[in-house]
Amino acid sequence: MPYNQFVGLGEETAAGTLVARTRFAKLMEGSGLNHRADRQVSAKLSANVGGDAESVFDKGQWGEGKVIIPASFDDLFGLTLLKHGMGLYAVSGAGPFTHTLTRKVGPPFAAGAIPTAQALSLEMNYELPDASLQARVSQACRVKGFRLAWNAGEEFVIDADVIGKEAAQAAKSGAPTFPDYDAYEMKFAQVGVSIAGVQYASVISGLEISVDNMHETRFRLGSVFTQPPLRRGKAAITGAIRMDWEATPSAKTLWDLWKAKTSTEIIVTITGPTNYSLVATMSNSQFLSGDNSPEEGQLQSLELPFQALHHATNTALKLVVQNQSATV
Repeated sequence: MPYNQFVGLGEETAAGTLVARTRFAKLMEGSGLNHRADRQVSAKLSANVGGDAESVFDKGQWGEGKVIIPASFDDLFGLTLLKHGMGLYAVSGAGPFTHTLTRKVGPPFAAGAIPTAQALSLEMNYELPDASLQARVSQACRVKGFRLAWNAGEEFVIDADVIGKEAAQAAKSGAPTFPDYDAYEMKFAQVGVSIAGVQYASVISGLEISVDNMHETRFRLGSVFTQPPLRRGKAAITGAIRMDWEATPSAKTLWDLWKAKTSTEIIVTITGPTNYSLVATMSNSQFLSGDNSPEEGQLQSLELPFQALHHATNTALKLVVQNQSATV
C-alpha cells in the first residue's frame, strides 16, 4: 500500500542529463510515472510451419506521467511545473514577490534560479519494498499540458502531464521538504471570478482551464529513446464554466456574448493569507457554446466552454502568483 508517495523535480540545463531533485510536493491519487515501449511485431515473412510471428522490435521507448498535487501558494515544485508548462517566467518585488508566467514556445525557460533550464528531471516515490528501487525517475521531461480546476466542494489541484526520455527505477531522494499546506493551500472558498468586468463567483459551481502544449515523442537514428519532445502545432488553451442560471449576475449576458461571438476577459483570483494570491487572466476568450438542459429536480444551469486566444500584446493565458519566495 502506498503511504508515503511524493514527487520531486530538478531543472536540467542539458536536456537528458539527470540532475538532483531539489523541490518536492505531496501527491494526490491518480498520479503515476511510467516507462513506455512501442513494441511491434517484425514484418519479416514467417519461416516456420505454423506461419507464426517470430520476433518483435522496438519502434521507440519513452517515459510519461501524470502529476497531481495540492495547489499551494508557497509550492515551488508546483510553480516550477507551471513555469515549464507556460514557457516564460519573470519575477519582481522585494518581498512579497510577484511571479508572472506567460506563454512562450519551448526552452530555455528564461529567468528564475536556473535561467538556462531546458527540461526537468522528475522523480516519483512509489515506496516499493526494495529500498534501493523505491522511486522512479525520468529525465528530459517536458510538460505536455496541465489543468487547473476550481470546483465548489472539492480540493484545488494542479494536474500536469509530462513526457520524457525514459523512466527508470532508482533510490528515492532523502528527507524531502514539502510546502506548508496547512497555512498556504489554496481553497475553493478563496476564489473570485470576473467575466467581462462582472463578478460571477456566487453563481459558478465550477471553472477549469486546460493547456495542451502539443508535445510529442521524436524518434531519431542512434537511440531507441525519444529525443526531447517538441511541439507539433499550435497550443490549445481551453476551459469551461458551469453556473446557475440567475438574473443577477446575469447568465443571459454571458449567453448573449457566446451567441454574438464577442471576445471577453475571464479573470480568476484566489486570495490567500496576506501577500499570497494567484490570478489567472484570459484576456481574449471566446465562448464556444451555451448549453442548458432543464431537468426535473435540478436547478437551471448553463455550461460555457471557451477557448483563450492570443491577441496583439495579450497572451492567451497569464498566471501571476504572489508569495514570499524570491524565485523559482
